[in-house]
Amino acid sequence: MHSTTIHVEVPGDPVGKQRPRFARIGNTAIRAFTPAKTKAYEAKVGLLAMSKRTGTIMEGPVSVSIVAVFKRPQRLKRRKDPDALILYDGRVDLDNVIKAVLDGLNGVIYVDDKQVVKIAAASYYSEKAGSPRTMITVMEQAETPNQTRQNDEDMAPGPARAGTAGSS
Repeated sequence: MHSTTIHVEVPGDPVGKQRPRFARIGNTAIRAFTPAKTKAYEAKVGLLAMSKRTGTIMEGPVSVSIVAVFKRPQRLKRRKDPDALILYDGRVDLDNVIKAVLDGLNGVIYVDDKQVVKIAAASYYSEKAGSPRTMITVMEQAETPNQTRQNDEDMAPGPARAGTAGSS
C-alpha cells in the first residue's frame, strides 16, 4: 500500500475544543451548539488541510502528529530565556487542541476521526522571534490482514469477549 503523508501548518494561536453551549428555544426545546471560536478554528484547519490534500480522502487507519505552538508571554522574553521553543504551561489543554484539530480534519483528510489509530502531540511557547501556529502531520498507515478488525466488538477488553481466558 502506498503511504500518503500530509503536512499542514495553521497560523495563529492553537484553539482548544470548547464545551458545547446550550440555548433554549421557546419554553421546552433546548439546542446544543459549538461555540463560534471552536467552529472557526476547525474550519481554518479543514480549509488549510484541503489545500494540502493531493489525492482522495484517506479511508484506512491514520496516525496524526500535532505540535501546538502558542504565543510566548512577556514573562518568557527576558534576555536569559532561551530563544528556542519552551514547554507550554498555559491555560489551553492539549487534549482539547487535539479534539479541535481532529474534528477539523474530519471529512477533509480522512472520512472520520475513528480512523485515527495513533496520536503524538506536544505543546510549546513559540521561539522569541517565532509566531504561534499548529503543525499537523497526517500519515496513512499500512494495514496488514492480521491487524484488520471487523467490528467494534473486536476492540472489547479481554474478559468481556466470548472465548477468552477466564471463561470456561
